[in-house]
Amino acid sequence: MKIEMKPCELPIDKDAVQSVLIIPDTFWHSLEDSAYTSTALSFHKELKNTLPVEFLTPPKALIEQRSSEWFGPILYLAANIVQNNPDIFDLIIDAVKICATRITKKDETALVRLRIICEEYNDTKKTELSYEGGVEGLKEIKSVLKGVINGK
Repeated sequence: MKIEMKPCELPIDKDAVQSVLIIPDTFWHSLEDSAYTSTALSFHKELKNTLPVEFLTPPKALIEQRSSEWFGPILYLAANIVQNNPDIFDLIIDAVKICATRITKKDETALVRLRIICEEYNDTKKTELSYEGGVEGLKEIKSVLKGVINGK
């Protein structure tokens, strides 16, 4: 399991965000392409049952996945969304687990790759968390995300 954090520049008005945003994989290269990982659609469908979630821009293309690894969509969590949904991290982790286990056989464990961009409370600073590991390690990112949100 590997968790990395780094500062992130994301020109999104935090006050305009009222849901979890799924960011296109091509965002930093070309927003016009609006290409998302192929898992973004099933993740959106799963998460919308419990949280407000939307695509930053309508998907124009999907990056096809052809492996037993689950490449999750890039998520953006504004501080107000986290404040209004105290169980948000559990709900996101549950949705990731459900989607990732669908691509594996019963006796296999899915390798998950996930990127979440969080905004600190009372600040405009954004941090990108990258996770790579098994489904069972996803619970570890919850405390890391809480630390990021609280500016620690």
